[in-house]
Amino acid sequence: MAVVVGINLSHDPKSYLPTADGGVAIAIDGVVHYACAEERISRSKYDGGFSSSLQVGLQTLGLAQQEIDLVGIVAFGQDVDKTLPCNLIDEVRAEVGPHPQLAYCHSHHEGHAWSSIGQLGVKDALIAVLDHTGSIIDSDSIGLNGARAEQTSYYLWRNEKLVLVARDHDGPDEVGYGRMYSKVTRYVGFDSYHDAGKLMGLSSFGNASRIGDIPHAYYCSRGASEVTSITDDLYSADGLKDLSQWLGDNGAKLSYQHPWQRGNITAEGADLASWCQHSLETSVLRRIQPLVERYCPGEVVICGGVALNSVLNGVLSRELPVEVRIPNSPGDAGLALGALQFAEWTSQKRYVQGSTTYTGPSYSAIAVEQALALLDPNVYEVTKLDNPISAAASALAQGLVVGWFRGRSEFGPRALGNRSILCAASHPWIREKVNGFVKKREWFRPFAPAVLSDLAADYFEIDSNGSSNMMKAVRVRELAKQVVPSIVHVDGTARIQTVAIEDNSDFYELISAYMALTGVPVLMNTSFNEGGRPLVESPTDAVTAFLNFGSSMDRLYLENYEVRHVD
Repeated sequence: MAVVVGINLSHDPKSYLPTADGGVAIAIDGVVHYACAEERISRSKYDGGFSSSLQVGLQTLGLAQQEIDLVGIVAFGQDVDKTLPCNLIDEVRAEVGPHPQLAYCHSHHEGHAWSSIGQLGVKDALIAVLDHTGSIIDSDSIGLNGARAEQTSYYLWRNEKLVLVARDHDGPDEVGYGRMYSKVTRYVGFDSYHDAGKLMGLSSFGNASRIGDIPHAYYCSRGASEVTSITDDLYSADGLKDLSQWLGDNGAKLSYQHPWQRGNITAEGADLASWCQHSLETSVLRRIQPLVERYCPGEVVICGGVALNSVLNGVLSRELPVEVRIPNSPGDAGLALGALQFAEWTSQKRYVQGSTTYTGPSYSAIAVEQALALLDPNVYEVTKLDNPISAAASALAQGLVVGWFRGRSEFGPRALGNRSILCAASHPWIREKVNGFVKKREWFRPFAPAVLSDLAADYFEIDSNGSSNMMKAVRVRELAKQVVPSIVHVDGTARIQTVAIEDNSDFYELISAYMALTGVPVLMNTSFNEGGRPLVESPTDAVTAFLNFGSSMDRLYLENYEVRHVD
């Protein structure tokens, strides 16, 4: 038995302290049996560590530390190798033991590419790594300030070789796609780059022409490269002075020429978000098209943090002549699987096997019962069911808001039917209820549809491969607008999850049971978490969230148990 572990060793290149999105993946004899982000275990959003997810993974698989044979490592900023003047490797050794060999993936962006290869099993692909910041390219640079670093990289995976074929935005003060989106996200009033998804949702409500005839952020130069005149060389504490000056110099008609106050989202902010989103779409498509023409790949894979932009992914899918795929976990949390695939390839030259969708920890019946014991029997009624799928379908058909906890958790940021909040998508008011009272988030944020794969084309404009992981915003058909309006965004798209029985049989059966009652094969699906918190992981997390939601969540289906409020 060969046990290989992959670790995303996220750290600051100066302080060597953990940064964000740590996690671990484990394979046995080349088959992935576990992959989990650290935040799911620690309950600290964007946790950059790895020790908790490693220990839980070993426990889940019944493995001991001494059974680990090989550890793959991917990092951020400085290259991680044995010459680092820090205790990072000692920390790894403390968790994995002294004897496993360590395999270092020396490039953050190569780690993203390997993650895509491992998650998707690609054989011939152009892999676009669209990111905020990766590894420092200058070997003598200690920190990121003023250093050349990976931001946008294009790889060709062909004949079992990974080759860098193009790289953009790697100059010391250049602003790539991730950095640009981060700047605008914070400029319009959101807290941090982690709120980029909010900017994407807001962009559909804006109209860039209202803020003037300003150019797109990027233009084609230096051959086929995409560059921008926005730079990082005008220092300010928030990093936004350069963007503010650029907007002013280019005639942006903004009533307020400096970053908006945090939380003060305005119509002008939506217009600026629209400009940013269209700049991104135009530039990425213009860059990838000639690479596809030159290399004729079997498919295009989008990864890196920018790959979480489902609107961009939808545009690329519609406009490129080859299939576009996005892994379940394209951001830094997915690097644990990249480290795993890198280690497997360098040692055995093999693709990892097995599904990488539902790979979180497993929980015993005792863990479920212990979580349910937290409920006050005078306030909550707990019932063990022979058929929880039928009961949940009935509740959904009544228009109730349902928490759905089943099996092992999803790997990646999307709830794909095992840690979900579900509602009837046919009620247009349900979107406001879930945004305002359950998730307590901004009104403009859209919700995703989960639809039976064999009926998806009736409601959405999709290709034959569908989109099983909510990573593409697709156009909706008129039937969807009429029947399931709560999942239709203002721009006429939806971030779709097509559900096939072979992907998740319980979730497929739940939607089918709901359809038998209503005639509609679509549910509204959003992540089971409180606002600003990681997705629920354990039964205790689910019960705690249900308690905190109060009366805004009507039912909790925790494995074979139903929890409801006492009348």
